[in-house]
Amino acid sequence: MEDIRNEHGEIDKSNAEQKDTASVVDIRKLYEFKPEDLVVELSGTFYSNISYLQIAPRDVIIDFLEMPGIKKDGKVVIGGIRIYLSHIGALKMVESLGALLENNADKIERFELYRSNNSYPSTEISSPSEK
Repeated sequence: MEDIRNEHGEIDKSNAEQKDTASVVDIRKLYEFKPEDLVVELSGTFYSNISYLQIAPRDVIIDFLEMPGIKKDGKVVIGGIRIYLSHIGALKMVESLGALLENNADKIERFELYRSNNSYPSTEISSPSEK
């Protein structure tokens, strides 16, 4: 059968020979880079004045929300972005953010830092006059 296809030009010998060869691709090389070749490209920006946090067995989920929202078609639509972090990534973020705020508290003109031993995370929103 192969002889008949070969006579009619249906088999390309160069393709047949190529099928017998194999290549090894080292995926690690695709991810190698020099530090000077690293460039951060932010895909967008978003303002948030409130966040809602959840923890799952493998991830920490943070919803960054923009309150109070905008009324559309009789409903209040609250814009937001959801970020997923590993537990280690979330812990590093907490450490970095805490240190950044603590080290720069005196440099910020109007900085409110609520420190209370009896405070718990909350999704309730209140105005300063209600506190």
